[in-house]
Amino acid sequence: MRPLDTPLGWAVVLLLVVCFASYLQWMWQIWMRSEYYGHGFVIPVISGYLVYRRRGQLLQVAPETDLRGLALLLPGLALFLAAVYADVNFVQGFAMVTVIGGLVLLLWGPVRARLLLFPVAFLTLMVPVDRLLVQQLSNPLQIYGAAVAARIVGFIGVPVEQHGTTLAIPDYTFEVAQACSGLKSIIAMSALAALFAFLVEG
Repeated sequence: MRPLDTPLGWAVVLLLVVCFASYLQWMWQIWMRSEYYGHGFVIPVISGYLVYRRRGQLLQVAPETDLRGLALLLPGLALFLAAVYADVNFVQGFAMVTVIGGLVLLLWGPVRARLLLFPVAFLTLMVPVDRLLVQQLSNPLQIYGAAVAARIVGFIGVPVEQHGTTLAIPDYTFEVAQACSGLKSIIAMSALAALFAFLVEG
């Protein structure tokens, strides 16, 4: 009997779905309103496609229970619960992906786990990062963008002063907004680059 066909296997899966339900709802809301994680919707879809793409290889391997999966599953659950208690949402997301990886190894065995390593790891790119961390990453990019703009404006002969993310020219003041930092593009392109590298490697 396959591990996932046992009552215990299904009980574990259903328990985890209930455990993560609140976080999944929060993540969905972030995807809906965040300018940085609008791509989050497609990450699970792509991950599912990658699993489907390897269905032939997966079906050739008999599933087996591997208790080493508990080494990922249990710490992942502990980290998730600690993050829930501390109200640190992005840690909950990474812990959830860790639990999924542990569950795959536990219920399907090491061979299938290796085949599914990238599709599972790819799910980390759907996890919204903490807002403070986004701000910390955005600020240097904003300053760099302002510096580039100042050089261009100065090159064409317009007097300009840069103060952090603010540019001052005669009679006008401009600010390089967080949305112009380029971080949104970096996040989305990182997901695309990882997917492309995986597909090229085969």
